[in-house]
Amino acid sequence: MAAGKRPIALTRTVAPIRTQVADLLRAMIADGTFAPGERLVERVLCDMMGASRSTLREALRELETDGLVTVVPGRGPVVAEVDEKGIRDLYAVRESLEQLAITLFLQNVTDEAMAALEGAFGLLEAAYHAGDINRIMREKQTFYRALFATADNAVIGDVADKLYARTTSVRLLSYAREGRLAEGLRELELVMAAIRSSDAAAAREAYATHMANAMNAAVASLQDKQPSS
Repeated sequence: MAAGKRPIALTRTVAPIRTQVADLLRAMIADGTFAPGERLVERVLCDMMGASRSTLREALRELETDGLVTVVPGRGPVVAEVDEKGIRDLYAVRESLEQLAITLFLQNVTDEAMAALEGAFGLLEAAYHAGDINRIMREKQTFYRALFATADNAVIGDVADKLYARTTSVRLLSYAREGRLAEGLRELELVMAAIRSSDAAAAREAYATHMANAMNAAVASLQDKQPSS
């Protein structure tokens, strides 16, 4: 078994084993356990998760459909990598989706929903101040889920969950840019200020700025990693 990748116990009564395996792989790609371009070795994964090869292959096909895994001839399944166009495409979709969620949130907001969003944002702020990128990514997803819950549109939530899994490596590129964490927090504070004021237009504009800056940081980090010609 690969170093640092320990066996994981699957629960056989909560969700289908294939679903559990797919969810675990998504989480491990999200937290960097498996890096972009890394080969996913069936034997290692089966040993780690206690799953059969047929179950694992079904889970990998699901992740391939989601764009998280690519099958490379001669290598087999690998964690998908992203190029500059892919970064721009992903952020364009995120911006549209989350601006819609902000609009719907403000149309449906209640005192309880606002309190839930404030609580989630407080945890996100704490993660930013701690400089813990994995924690930031977890708390940011919690924040967005609070937003989506009140948007009252199940399709947004379903699409967002898959989209966030696909953008994991891209977000890591963005966060790696010097000064991006502090800048990102300031941008999100402006988004929250507009939401508190029930100003949907200002919130959407602030969010568009946040997405543009995050995208530019990710593109710049990707370019830094590429060999100079």
